Amino acid sequence: THCISSAASDVYKRQPLQHAKVLRMKEVWKRLGISRSKGYELMRKDPLFPKRVTLGARAMGVLEHHLDAYIESKLAAA
Repeated sequence: THCISSAASDVYKRQPLQHAKVLRMKEVWKRLGISRSKGYELMRKDPLFPKRVTLGARAMGVLEHHLDAYIESKLAAA
């Protein structure tokens, strides 16, 4: 298992799933300011990166509040 910072875990707990928004991967890379290839590398190497949500046979995304928590945890660690 991996450790999630307290700020990140608080956001994971706060957001009810019925109000959760799924961001497609293109939007995730845009918000992070990274390329697609760098994004997939980050997904493989960083255990804190939000887990993917499968939307269809060829579509996936991440929950917006999980991505926000991830970004907050990275900013707090900087």
